[in-house]
Amino acid sequence: MSKNVIVCDIGASGARVFKASLNNGKLSLDELYRFANKPIIVGSSLYWDIFALHEGLKRGIAAGGREAVSIGIDAFSNDYLLVDRTGAISEPPHTYRDARTVGMLEEMDKIISRKELYYRTGLQFNRMNSLYQWLSLAKKRPWALETADCLLFVPDSLVYFLTGEKVTEYTLASVSQGYNPTERGWDLPLLESIGFPARLLQPMVQPGDRVGVLTRKVSEELSVGQLPVIAVGEHDTASAVAAVPSRAPRFAYISSGTWSIVGTEIGGPLINERSYRHGLANEGGVGNRIRLLKNVMGLWILQECRRYWQERGSAYEYSELVRLATESDWESGLFDPDDELFYQPGPMPELIASYLESRGKKAPREVGDVVRCVLLSLACKYRYVLECIEYACGYQLPAVHIVGGGSSNTLLNQLTANITGKPVYAGPSEATALGNAMVQFIALKEFASLNEARSAVIESVDLAEFLPDRADKWNDMYHTYRDEMKFLAVE
Repeated sequence: MSKNVIVCDIGASGARVFKASLNNGKLSLDELYRFANKPIIVGSSLYWDIFALHEGLKRGIAAGGREAVSIGIDAFSNDYLLVDRTGAISEPPHTYRDARTVGMLEEMDKIISRKELYYRTGLQFNRMNSLYQWLSLAKKRPWALETADCLLFVPDSLVYFLTGEKVTEYTLASVSQGYNPTERGWDLPLLESIGFPARLLQPMVQPGDRVGVLTRKVSEELSVGQLPVIAVGEHDTASAVAAVPSRAPRFAYISSGTWSIVGTEIGGPLINERSYRHGLANEGGVGNRIRLLKNVMGLWILQECRRYWQERGSAYEYSELVRLATESDWESGLFDPDDELFYQPGPMPELIASYLESRGKKAPREVGDVVRCVLLSLACKYRYVLECIEYACGYQLPAVHIVGGGSSNTLLNQLTANITGKPVYAGPSEATALGNAMVQFIALKEFASLNEARSAVIESVDLAEFLPDRADKWNDMYHTYRDEMKFLAVE
């Protein structure tokens, strides 16, 4: 007998609702509904359309909810909305790319040193973090905090719309930079120091906890029962990492999509001088595990390049861009994907050219050369981050698992194997949805543990293997890249 759950998976550019089935120990996904997630500009602000997300989820749930026994929602992290005492939205969710956090890292430096902040929160310094968004709000629009009754991260807000329950899921809290992973709770003195009222925070739940059930109104509207909603790894990367198909106790992963999240999984927080110097983040994972990682800008850069060419009359499919890059022999000029220049939307091929030319390098002009330049730069940055993680942990990671939508980019997979010198295993592409489903099935007692659920993923998906080739050539390229970028040494 198969058992079905509803998986709601919201990414930075699109969202999907799946029916996930467990049958004879194997997991499968059936897509029910897909819709775009497009930020909207109002005045000078960039927002998520939370109402469109809510409507899209309802359509997906209506399409498969009659055959399901529970629902789980995951999405991107950091961004939030505020609700007033009547239950209405008083502050819609800005996107993490909104410009209101420009300069907030420097403002935070006036309140607390970066080293102390790191030792208390264990996170890297990135202006998309909730802490900097909260600081911006407290400094520029404090009345918004004064009139609010509660704060809900985006996935939690969608749970609230469906169930009426207000909670904060642990993996979301863990990436806010207001959470202390050593003390396993909110850092209230830190939040007070920036003028953020702790009364807005909601009770914390763990992946696998039952949050509530669909309200009677929602269930009648969708013609489904009052299905329970289960907290999953609501931070989408937490769900993706849960589904990494490895039985080994130590592995590296790259959750590849708009962002590339490069990391490993450890048993508890690792906060020391090495992790601090290299900006490694300790983020919460499923099963009381810590995801030690670093964010790399990822395929956002390629997405923006594709949009740039499309606006100029050349609509390339990603498969065509990979083909053109495979035919290219570009190797002469690479860039740091995490340079601030590439953070916000813009004419990405022109920005890449500007970056390289300002450093005396030749810039790629042909489409294939630009794409190969992007992919090589990403693969080199992946190796550097993995070296930082190994340096902090004190041991080597034998293989790299690439999961998520970017795992279908065969050229990037091969370049990652070549440059890291490690075997790469690509897949599943739907790791986030599978991880979401796994937690629901664990909560439903269908799996006894995360390891048992991972074994089911291994039996359910096909993985592609990429082995490193021509080590001397790629080592030389990487060391030249690292020297040119002036990255902090890891020896």
